[in-house]
Amino acid sequence: METKSMDSTLSRQPQIDDPKEIAIITKLQDEVLSTQIAKKTFKKLHSFQQDFFTNAFENLDKPDHIMDEYIKLLEKLNNESSTQIVYGKEELTQLKKINIIIVTNHLGAIKLIPISNKDRTLDVNMDKFEPFPLRHAPLKKITDELGATLVETAVKLPRKLLDIQKACGVITVATLGVGKTETLIQDTQKKFLDSPTAIVMYPEGGTSGKRSEGGPYNLDPFHSGAFVVAQRTGVPIVPICQYFDPESGYKLSILEPFTVTQKDLGNIKDLARDMEQKMQNELDRLQLQNS
Repeated sequence: METKSMDSTLSRQPQIDDPKEIAIITKLQDEVLSTQIAKKTFKKLHSFQQDFFTNAFENLDKPDHIMDEYIKLLEKLNNESSTQIVYGKEELTQLKKINIIIVTNHLGAIKLIPISNKDRTLDVNMDKFEPFPLRHAPLKKITDELGATLVETAVKLPRKLLDIQKACGVITVATLGVGKTETLIQDTQKKFLDSPTAIVMYPEGGTSGKRSEGGPYNLDPFHSGAFVVAQRTGVPIVPICQYFDPESGYKLSILEPFTVTQKDLGNIKDLARDMEQKMQNELDRLQLQNS
Protein backbone atom coordinates (compact mmCIF):
# COMPACT_ATOMS: atom_id res chain seq x y z
CA MET A 1 0.00 0.00 0.00
CA GLU A 2 1.43 3.37 -0.98
CA THR A 3 1.83 6.07 1.62
CA LYS A 4 0.40 9.56 1.32
CA SER A 5 3.94 10.73 0.62
CA MET A 6 4.14 8.50 -2.42
CA ASP A 7 0.65 9.57 -3.57
CA SER A 8 1.77 13.18 -3.35
CA THR A 9 4.68 12.55 -5.71
CA LEU A 10 2.21 11.43 -8.37
CA SER A 11 -0.12 14.37 -7.83
CA ARG A 12 2.86 16.75 -8.12
CA GLN A 13 3.56 15.57 -11.67
CA PRO A 14 2.31 17.67 -14.62
CA GLN A 15 -1.24 16.83 -15.68
CA ILE A 16 -1.81 16.53 -19.43
CA ASP A 17 -5.26 18.19 -19.24
CA ASP A 18 -4.00 21.21 -17.27
CA PRO A 19 -4.54 24.30 -19.48
CA LYS A 20 -1.34 25.88 -18.17
CA GLU A 21 0.62 22.72 -18.98
CA ILE A 22 -0.82 22.64 -22.50
CA ALA A 23 -0.04 26.34 -22.97
CA ILE A 24 3.61 26.17 -21.88
CA ILE A 25 4.29 23.08 -24.03
CA THR A 26 2.83 24.87 -27.05
CA LYS A 27 5.03 27.90 -26.40
CA LEU A 28 8.10 25.70 -25.93
CA GLN A 29 7.40 23.97 -29.24
CA ASP A 30 7.04 27.31 -30.99
CA GLU A 31 10.23 28.81 -29.52
CA VAL A 32 12.59 25.89 -28.91
CA LEU A 33 11.66 23.59 -31.80
CA SER A 34 11.34 26.30 -34.44
CA THR A 35 14.03 24.86 -36.74
CA GLN A 36 14.85 21.49 -38.25
CA ILE A 37 18.21 21.63 -36.48
CA ALA A 38 16.46 21.92 -33.11
CA LYS A 39 13.99 19.13 -33.90
CA LYS A 40 16.83 16.82 -34.91
CA THR A 41 18.78 17.71 -31.76
CA PHE A 42 15.87 17.00 -29.44
CA LYS A 43 15.11 13.72 -31.18
CA LYS A 44 18.65 12.65 -30.37
CA LEU A 45 18.41 13.93 -26.78
CA HIS A 46 15.23 11.91 -26.35
CA SER A 47 16.92 8.76 -27.67
CA PHE A 48 19.83 9.11 -25.22
CA GLN A 49 17.48 9.49 -22.27
CA GLN A 50 15.13 6.71 -23.38
CA ASP A 51 18.09 4.34 -23.42
CA PHE A 52 19.27 5.58 -20.03
CA PHE A 53 15.93 5.08 -18.26
CA THR A 54 15.34 1.69 -19.85
CA ASN A 55 18.74 0.59 -18.60
CA ALA A 56 18.22 2.16 -15.17
CA PHE A 57 14.90 0.36 -14.58
CA GLU A 58 16.61 -2.91 -15.49
CA ASN A 59 19.35 -2.22 -12.92
CA LEU A 60 17.55 -0.67 -9.95
CA ASP A 61 19.53 -2.93 -7.62
CA LYS A 62 22.81 -1.52 -9.01
CA PRO A 63 23.00 2.17 -8.04
CA ASP A 64 26.72 2.38 -8.91
CA HIS A 65 25.93 1.21 -12.43
CA ILE A 66 23.15 3.79 -12.75
CA MET A 67 25.51 6.53 -11.57
CA ASP A 68 28.13 5.51 -14.14
CA GLU A 69 25.55 5.57 -16.93
CA TYR A 70 24.18 8.90 -15.69
CA ILE A 71 27.62 10.52 -15.89
CA LYS A 72 27.98 9.24 -19.46
CA LEU A 73 24.49 10.52 -20.26
CA LEU A 74 25.24 14.05 -19.05
CA GLU A 75 28.29 14.11 -21.29
CA LYS A 76 26.29 12.99 -24.32
CA LEU A 77 23.46 15.44 -23.65
CA ASN A 78 25.94 18.26 -23.22
CA ASN A 79 27.77 17.48 -26.44
CA GLU A 80 24.66 16.89 -28.54
CA SER A 81 23.07 20.15 -27.43
CA SER A 82 26.26 22.08 -28.35
CA THR A 83 26.30 23.91 -25.02
CA GLN A 84 28.47 27.02 -24.87
CA ILE A 85 29.17 29.73 -22.32
CA VAL A 86 28.41 33.00 -24.07
CA TYR A 87 28.73 35.48 -21.22
CA GLY A 88 30.52 35.75 -17.88
CA LYS A 89 33.07 32.96 -18.24
CA GLU A 90 35.60 35.13 -16.39
CA GLU A 91 33.42 34.81 -13.28
CA LEU A 92 34.47 31.16 -12.99
CA THR A 93 38.11 32.01 -12.23
CA GLN A 94 37.43 32.63 -8.55
CA LEU A 95 35.20 29.56 -8.19
CA LYS A 96 37.51 26.69 -9.12
CA LYS A 97 37.65 23.75 -6.73
CA ILE A 98 35.14 25.21 -4.24
CA ASN A 99 31.53 24.47 -3.32
CA ILE A 100 28.85 26.63 -4.93
CA ILE A 101 25.08 26.83 -5.39
CA ILE A 102 23.92 27.41 -8.95
CA VAL A 103 20.65 29.30 -9.24
CA THR A 104 19.15 28.84 -12.70
CA ASN A 105 15.94 29.25 -14.65
CA HIS A 106 13.63 26.24 -14.90
CA LEU A 107 13.59 25.96 -18.70
CA GLY A 108 10.93 23.39 -19.60
CA ALA A 109 12.75 21.75 -22.51
CA ILE A 110 12.27 18.31 -20.96
CA LYS A 111 8.53 18.68 -21.59
CA LEU A 112 9.26 18.40 -25.32
CA ILE A 113 10.69 14.88 -25.04
CA PRO A 114 8.78 12.92 -22.36
CA ILE A 115 9.53 9.24 -21.88
CA SER A 116 6.43 7.28 -22.92
CA ASN A 117 5.28 4.49 -20.61
CA LYS A 118 1.69 3.80 -21.72
CA ASP A 119 2.38 0.09 -21.98
CA ARG A 120 3.96 0.12 -18.48
CA THR A 121 7.18 -1.35 -19.79
CA LEU A 122 8.92 0.67 -17.08
CA ASP A 123 7.89 -0.08 -13.50
CA VAL A 124 6.23 3.21 -12.57
CA ASN A 125 2.53 4.08 -12.51
CA MET A 126 2.71 6.87 -15.09
CA ASP A 127 1.82 7.03 -18.79
CA LYS A 128 4.83 9.26 -19.35
CA PHE A 129 7.41 11.19 -17.35
CA GLU A 130 9.87 13.99 -17.89
CA PRO A 131 13.54 12.94 -18.26
CA PHE A 132 15.09 15.02 -15.49
CA PRO A 133 18.79 14.82 -16.58
CA LEU A 134 18.31 17.28 -19.46
CA ARG A 135 17.07 19.94 -17.03
CA HIS A 136 20.58 20.43 -15.65
CA ALA A 137 22.83 18.69 -18.21
CA PRO A 138 23.89 21.98 -19.92
CA LEU A 139 25.36 23.09 -16.59
CA LYS A 140 27.97 20.35 -16.88
CA LYS A 141 29.78 22.84 -19.09
CA ILE A 142 30.21 24.96 -15.96
CA THR A 143 31.29 22.18 -13.62
CA ASP A 144 33.80 20.87 -16.17
CA GLU A 145 35.43 24.30 -16.08
CA LEU A 146 35.39 24.35 -12.28
CA GLY A 147 36.48 20.79 -11.58
CA ALA A 148 33.33 20.25 -9.53
CA THR A 149 30.64 17.59 -9.25
CA LEU A 150 27.22 18.55 -10.63
CA VAL A 151 24.27 17.77 -8.31
CA GLU A 152 20.64 18.64 -8.97
CA THR A 153 18.02 19.53 -6.37
CA ALA A 154 14.54 18.40 -7.39
CA VAL A 155 11.14 17.37 -6.08
CA LYS A 156 10.86 13.67 -5.28
CA LEU A 157 9.56 11.56 -8.15
CA PRO A 158 7.34 8.46 -7.71
CA ARG A 159 9.08 5.21 -7.04
CA LYS A 160 10.96 3.79 -8.75
CA LEU A 161 12.01 6.97 -10.42
CA LEU A 162 12.94 8.15 -6.94
CA ASP A 163 15.39 5.25 -6.71
CA ILE A 164 16.95 6.44 -9.97
CA GLN A 165 17.14 10.02 -8.68
CA LYS A 166 18.96 8.82 -5.58
CA ALA A 167 21.35 6.66 -7.61
CA CYS A 168 22.18 9.75 -9.68
CA GLY A 169 22.98 11.71 -6.52
CA VAL A 170 20.00 14.07 -6.83
CA ILE A 171 19.05 15.92 -3.63
CA THR A 172 15.32 15.21 -3.42
CA VAL A 173 12.79 17.49 -1.76
CA ALA A 174 9.53 16.19 -0.31
CA THR A 175 6.24 17.51 -1.66
CA LEU A 176 4.57 17.51 1.76
CA GLY A 177 5.52 18.09 5.40
CA VAL A 178 7.26 20.69 7.51
CA GLY A 179 10.97 21.37 7.86
CA LYS A 180 11.75 20.93 4.15
CA THR A 181 14.23 23.81 4.10
CA GLU A 182 16.09 22.49 7.14
CA THR A 183 16.31 19.04 5.56
CA LEU A 184 17.56 20.60 2.32
CA ILE A 185 20.26 22.46 4.23
CA GLN A 186 21.43 19.25 5.89
CA ASP A 187 21.44 17.29 2.63
CA THR A 188 23.35 20.08 0.90
CA GLN A 189 25.97 20.20 3.64
CA LYS A 190 26.50 16.45 3.28
CA LYS A 191 27.17 16.80 -0.46
CA PHE A 192 29.71 19.53 0.21
CA LEU A 193 31.75 17.15 2.36
CA ASP A 194 32.57 14.81 -0.53
CA SER A 195 34.39 16.99 -3.09
CA PRO A 196 34.00 20.42 -4.71
CA THR A 197 30.32 20.39 -5.64
CA ALA A 198 27.96 22.64 -7.60
CA ILE A 199 24.38 22.17 -6.41
CA VAL A 200 21.68 23.27 -8.83
CA MET A 201 18.55 24.94 -7.46
CA TYR A 202 15.54 26.33 -9.30
CA PRO A 203 14.13 29.26 -7.31
CA GLU A 204 10.96 29.41 -9.43
CA GLY A 205 9.85 26.07 -7.99
CA GLY A 206 8.35 25.08 -11.34
CA THR A 207 8.67 25.49 -15.09
CA SER A 208 9.48 29.04 -16.21
CA GLY A 209 6.40 30.82 -17.51
CA LYS A 210 3.91 28.12 -16.61
CA ARG A 211 2.23 29.54 -13.51
CA SER A 212 2.33 33.11 -14.79
CA GLU A 213 1.22 31.99 -18.27
CA GLY A 214 4.23 33.65 -19.87
CA GLY A 215 6.75 32.26 -22.31
CA PRO A 216 9.61 29.79 -21.66
CA TYR A 217 11.94 32.66 -20.74
CA ASN A 218 9.51 34.64 -18.57
CA LEU A 219 10.60 33.86 -15.03
CA ASP A 220 7.99 33.03 -12.41
CA PRO A 221 8.47 34.71 -9.00
CA PHE A 222 11.50 33.41 -7.10
CA HIS A 223 11.17 31.62 -3.77
CA SER A 224 13.83 32.38 -1.17
CA GLY A 225 14.85 28.84 -0.18
CA ALA A 226 18.04 28.70 -2.26
CA PHE A 227 19.24 31.96 -0.72
CA VAL A 228 18.59 30.70 2.82
CA VAL A 229 20.50 27.49 2.05
CA ALA A 230 23.41 29.53 0.67
CA GLN A 231 23.60 31.65 3.81
CA ARG A 232 23.42 28.67 6.15
CA THR A 233 26.06 26.68 4.24
CA GLY A 234 28.30 29.69 3.64
CA VAL A 235 28.85 29.09 -0.07
CA PRO A 236 28.46 31.59 -2.94
CA ILE A 237 25.49 31.65 -5.29
CA VAL A 238 26.26 31.62 -9.00
CA PRO A 239 23.30 32.79 -11.12
CA ILE A 240 23.22 31.12 -14.54
CA CYS A 241 20.72 31.74 -17.33
CA GLN A 242 19.96 28.86 -19.69
CA TYR A 243 18.77 29.68 -23.20
CA PHE A 244 18.26 27.32 -26.14
CA ASP A 245 19.06 28.80 -29.52
CA PRO A 246 17.16 26.76 -32.16
CA GLU A 247 20.00 27.38 -34.61
CA SER A 248 23.02 26.57 -32.47
CA GLY A 249 22.08 24.90 -29.15
CA TYR A 250 22.26 25.81 -25.47
CA LYS A 251 23.74 29.13 -24.42
CA LEU A 252 24.74 29.87 -20.82
CA SER A 253 25.16 33.31 -19.27
CA ILE A 254 26.95 33.54 -15.93
CA LEU A 255 26.05 36.53 -13.78
CA GLU A 256 28.17 37.87 -10.95
CA PRO A 257 28.45 35.41 -8.02
CA PHE A 258 27.51 36.69 -4.59
CA THR A 259 27.42 35.61 -0.96
CA VAL A 260 24.28 35.79 1.18
CA THR A 261 25.08 37.23 4.61
CA GLN A 262 23.30 36.97 7.91
CA LYS A 263 22.21 40.57 7.43
CA ASP A 264 20.59 39.66 4.10
CA LEU A 265 18.21 37.25 5.81
CA GLY A 266 16.23 40.22 7.10
CA ASN A 267 15.21 41.12 3.56
CA ILE A 268 15.65 37.77 1.84
CA LYS A 269 12.53 38.19 -0.30
CA ASP A 270 13.90 41.47 -1.67
CA LEU A 271 17.17 39.71 -2.45
CA ALA A 272 15.30 36.97 -4.33
CA ARG A 273 13.30 39.54 -6.31
CA ASP A 274 16.46 41.45 -7.19
CA MET A 275 18.13 38.27 -8.47
CA GLU A 276 15.01 37.36 -10.43
CA GLN A 277 15.06 40.75 -12.17
CA LYS A 278 18.75 40.51 -13.05
CA MET A 279 18.27 37.06 -14.55
CA GLN A 280 15.16 38.18 -16.40
CA ASN A 281 17.09 41.07 -17.91
CA GLU A 282 19.76 38.68 -19.15
CA LEU A 283 17.22 36.25 -20.60
CA ASP A 284 15.54 39.17 -22.37
CA ARG A 285 18.91 40.17 -23.78
CA LEU A 286 19.60 36.66 -25.06
CA GLN A 287 16.19 36.50 -26.72
CA LEU A 288 16.64 39.86 -28.37
CA GLN A 289 20.13 38.93 -29.52
CA ASN A 290 18.85 35.77 -31.17
CA SER A 291 15.59 37.11 -32.59
